[in-house]
Amino acid sequence: MSGIIICPGCGFEPNLRVQYVGELRLAVSYPSQNEIGANGKGPGGLKYRRARMRFASLIQAVAVGFPRAVGARRLWLKRIYRPGKRDYDRGNLVGGAKPLLDVLRAQGLILDDTPALLSDYYLQKSGAADEIVIVFEDILI
Repeated sequence: MSGIIICPGCGFEPNLRVQYVGELRLAVSYPSQNEIGANGKGPGGLKYRRARMRFASLIQAVAVGFPRAVGARRLWLKRIYRPGKRDYDRGNLVGGAKPLLDVLRAQGLILDDTPALLSDYYLQKSGAADEIVIVFEDILI
């Protein structure tokens, strides 16, 4: 494993060979894991399914002609939140992205959300309005 640099805190590999694919911007609030609950059948998963349907319609609208995944990808998911809101804790930030990742997989923008096919990183900062920015990079072999 000589020559491979991996951050022990987040797993980021700065020497990973990647190629920028593009970014998608969604003018919508990034959900907290607390807001969407779990991906389960029945009434317990209703909020999750609604979030997934909302993301599906947004992604369909903005991803027309966007390159589909052919291999592993690295994603940067950026939560931008309007004044009056605050940072989510790490669990709520990552967990809130699950319906979005499921939609990205269903639309072919990622092959899967398994570690072998997806390296995902999460950022958040305040801004003028709520927005989600997703930056896509193809991982090169």
